[in-house]
Amino acid sequence: MANIDFTSWFDLKAVVFGVGGFVIAKLYAFAKGRVKVIEYTVTHHRLAEAAETSKQFGNIKLTWAGNDVANLWASELRFENHTATDLEKLRFRVYVGDAPLLLTEDTRILNTPDIVKFSAEYEAKLDVAAGATPSADQLYAYSHEREYEIPVLNRGQKVQLTFLTTIPVGTVSNGVWLKVDKAGYTAKHVPNGPRVYGAPAKWVRWIGLIWCLAVAATGALGGSPPWAIALSCVIGGMYMSHVGAAAFRFGKFAKRLVLAA
Repeated sequence: MANIDFTSWFDLKAVVFGVGGFVIAKLYAFAKGRVKVIEYTVTHHRLAEAAETSKQFGNIKLTWAGNDVANLWASELRFENHTATDLEKLRFRVYVGDAPLLLTEDTRILNTPDIVKFSAEYEAKLDVAAGATPSADQLYAYSHEREYEIPVLNRGQKVQLTFLTTIPVGTVSNGVWLKVDKAGYTAKHVPNGPRVYGAPAKWVRWIGLIWCLAVAATGALGGSPPWAIALSCVIGGMYMSHVGAAAFRFGKFAKRLVLAA
């Protein structure tokens, strides 16, 4: 009987594991070094709009601080600490373009008694002496940009900022935007859309579809009879949204674990 030389086999395993470990280490370092993203959504609710309805029965007129405004909106901005760490001294800004105006606000960290406060620098910038009136720069800063600081935003906590806003007639958008002023973090606007068990519906559909195809392909390659493959596809389709949502949320969870390690 010929002798079997296992030396080459062990050498091959060493090379494979060595290359695999190197690739995994590089991917891990890349993931750790990436800028962390804080996703946010903005929803606008129309409250009122000025209009000339009838000379006999009256018109609708809106005023703010003695000035006429064309409309009033409740603009709600939300974001959540999806990262795997508690964020300390989280400073961020909410801003609009030249046309829209930020008026009053309601801020809160959901499921807590806490509100979101202005940063010390922003408060000093808006400080008005007793008996004086705000300068033009202060009025512009207050109506176009707000700056906040949260001492600690724990993992999973959600922030909700609701602003009374107005936009001039003819303005295309009353966009409200978020900018995070913290090293290693950036803000990303996520359009509002349908969600399935907390996951974006478009991702759920694609992941669920891939899972169904994988089930069918596994059955076909394994020599299963056609009726068994068809039945597995039917069952897979029934639970496609569950699987897609679970896979998406698990992927987000795994990503947080990697970045927190």
